[in-house]
Amino acid sequence: MKAATVAHLDFPHAAQAIRIHRWRRVKGRPATRETAYGITSLTFEQAGAALLATFARQHWHIEDRQHYVRDVTFGEDASTSRTGRAPAALAIFRGAVITAIRAAGYRYIPEGRLDHVTATAALNLHGFP
Repeated sequence: MKAATVAHLDFPHAAQAIRIHRWRRVKGRPATRETAYGITSLTFEQAGAALLATFARQHWHIEDRQHYVRDVTFGEDASTSRTGRAPAALAIFRGAVITAIRAAGYRYIPEGRLDHVTATAALNLHGFP
């Protein structure tokens, strides 16, 4: 990772620009090198390169634990529900299921879903007798 102090960008509060080189592995494919760029309003005194690297890792932790699970396991991006409050309500239900499965001790969400396919098992997962 490299961070540089910047001025006069088209982003009014930008204080630093960041370049991250990382290796990306997709299952069944060879590893590829990827470059990501970012900007932040934090000055070097507020956040040096090490802290910015920590922030970047934490962002991918969220991406991996929430967004990937919703997109791949639940097919959220393929959902045809697009009107009214239905998409938000479905996202809340998916989040509740993910949280309940993790709270039950499952590391992998698909495994937890397979163990709770009946109505009784699903209700027990959420604490209903």
